[in-house]
Amino acid sequence: MSPLDEMDLARTLRTQADRPDLTPIGLDDIKSTARGIRRRRRIGTGLAALAIVAGAAVPGTLLLDRDAPRVDDPIDDPDVVQLEYGREVPLDLRDATPGELPTTTGFVIDGRTVQLGDDLQIDDPGTTQQAVPLGDGWFVQGYAEGEGEVGWIVDADGTTADGFPSAAPAHDPATGRTAYVVRETGPDRAELVVADEAGEVQWRAEVDGDTVPRAFSGDDVITVVEPTTTAESRELRRVAPDGTVTPVGIPPEGFADLDPATGRVTAQVDVLADNTGCFAVLDVATGEPAWERTCDYGLLDFSPDGRFLSAGAAYRSGIGDPTISVLDATTGETVVDFVPPQGLQFAIIQSAWEDADSLLISVEQSDGEEPAEYAVLRLDLDGTVELVSEVLPYAANAVPRLSLLHPQAH
Repeated sequence: MSPLDEMDLARTLRTQADRPDLTPIGLDDIKSTARGIRRRRRIGTGLAALAIVAGAAVPGTLLLDRDAPRVDDPIDDPDVVQLEYGREVPLDLRDATPGELPTTTGFVIDGRTVQLGDDLQIDDPGTTQQAVPLGDGWFVQGYAEGEGEVGWIVDADGTTADGFPSAAPAHDPATGRTAYVVRETGPDRAELVVADEAGEVQWRAEVDGDTVPRAFSGDDVITVVEPTTTAESRELRRVAPDGTVTPVGIPPEGFADLDPATGRVTAQVDVLADNTGCFAVLDVATGEPAWERTCDYGLLDFSPDGRFLSAGAAYRSGIGDPTISVLDATTGETVVDFVPPQGLQFAIIQSAWEDADSLLISVEQSDGEEPAEYAVLRLDLDGTVELVSEVLPYAANAVPRLSLLHPQAH
C-alpha cells in the first residue's frame, strides 16, 4: 500500500473514531475511500507507460519513439484495469451513486458560482471557461467584458489575484504540472509559464501572442498557435524549458484534440448529405488515419494516457448528445456505450476526462412530465456512474444550471 493510500485510510479511520455517537464505520465510508485509492492507483500505473515514452522526447517530432512501448501494448500490471469491450451501461442520474467532487476541473452553478474541489466556491470572475489545479489553488480562465480572454490565479482560501490576458491552460494529471500563457509582454508576444505540482514556477519561455498550451510531452509543452489571418493555418509547436520553439506540424481542418505520446489528433474529415460528421484519428506527421474513419461517432478527447477516446453522436441536434461512448484510441473499437433508458429526455451538454479511466459529464434529464433536472456525473470505465454535484431543478433564468469547466482548450 502506498503512503497516499495509508494516509487516506488513516484519515477515514480517525474521522470515524472521533464521531461523538460512536457510530461504527459504515460500508459506504470504506467504499468511498477505496474508490479514491483505486482511482489513484489506476491513474498512476496507467500513466506510467506514457511518462516513460514522453521522457524520451526527440525535438521536432511528436512521434517520440516508434520502437518504445506504446500505450496500447499489453499491460501486465495487475493494478491497471483490463476492460471488457462492447458493453452498454444505463445512464440515469436518478440511479447514480454519490461520489467525490472532481479534483482536476470545476463547474459553474447557475452561471454564477464556480465550484472548485471539495469546498471552494468563488463568485464567477467573468465568464469562466476553464479551471485546472495550480498547486494548492487553481488557474481559472474565462472572458471578461471589454478584456477578452483573461486568466485568474485562485489561492486555496479563495483569494483571487488580478486577472491578466491569457489563453486556456493545460494540466497534466500524471505530474500535477500546469502550463498557462501571460499575454502582457508585448502586442505580438506572450510568455509561457510552467508550474510544478506545488504551484512553483519551473520555467518561462517567450512565445507568439496567439499561443495556446495543449499538452505536456516530457519536459516540453506542446502548443497550438492560432492563425491571425485566414491565409494562415494552425501550427503545433514544441516549447522546451530553455525557450527553444520547434515546429511540429500543421493539424488538419477540424482538429479537436491531441495525444502527445503518439502525435495523433482527432479531426472531422467529412460531412455526409444528412449533415452527419465523419471523424478519424490522424497522424500529424503523415496525415494518415490510425484506423478507418467513423461516421457513427463524433470523436472528442483522448484520455490522459492516450489509450481511449471519448465520443458523442456524429450528428448533434439540440443542446447536446443523447449518449456518450468510450472507444479504443488505437483501433476504434467500442469500449463502452453509456445510454439513457428509453422514455427519458436526456442530453449530455459537456464532457471532460478526469483521469485515465473516468469521464465527467454535465447532463440535462427529464421524463417528459416533470421539469428538467441538471447534474454533473462521473462515468468510470468499469460501468460505475456517480453523482458528483447537486441535482438542480429547471430554472428559466439559469441556462445552463451546471456548466462543466473543460480542462482542455478546443
